[in-house]
Amino acid sequence: MGVRIDPNKRFERQRQQVRQEEQARNQQVQEAIRRKFAAQGLSGAGAEVKSIQQTAGESAKRADVRLGEIESAREQDIIRQQEIEEARKFARGEREAGQSFSATQAELQRKFATGERLSSQDFANLQAQLQREFATGERVAGQEFSAEQSALAREMQQSQFEESLGFQKKQLKEQIKQFEKQHKLALEQFDLIKSLAGSSKRLRSRLLILP
Repeated sequence: MGVRIDPNKRFERQRQQVRQEEQARNQQVQEAIRRKFAAQGLSGAGAEVKSIQQTAGESAKRADVRLGEIESAREQDIIRQQEIEEARKFARGEREAGQSFSATQAELQRKFATGERLSSQDFANLQAQLQREFATGERVAGQEFSAEQSALAREMQQSQFEESLGFQKKQLKEQIKQFEKQHKLALEQFDLIKSLAGSSKRLRSRLLILP
């Protein structure tokens, strides 16, 4: 990296140069005026003094104009440097914001993928558990139904048996229908699987104890 130049020192050198040039020019003009009046034998005359004063005033005005131009150039240079710095800060902020956004987006994608994988595993496990419970409920219900049918056949007359058996079949069919409906709902609504699992257990208890 090259040597950095202090802009303030550069402008200060320019101001010093203007002062030196105007001072040298003013001295040359004043000497010329003095020689002119001396040649005419009017050295020290009021006209000579007035001319010298006028020359000094003009020199000061020229110096002020040039110094003002240097100051304007210095201010413009400061503004330009500020704009460059602001542009650098803006670009740096955009770059950092872009990097932060990319990192956040990648993290969200990883979390989403992990969540989907875990949710699928939990859903599959609960689905298998419900299927096992449903199969067990059907088997137990069938066994209980057969036992009760035999008991009723021994204890009741044929007409009473058929009436009671028809009622029990209807009730069992309705209970099984409700169970299948709840099971289907459990597959469609994952957020309610746990509550439906509890409902299936309660339903299994009801199927095991028929009136």
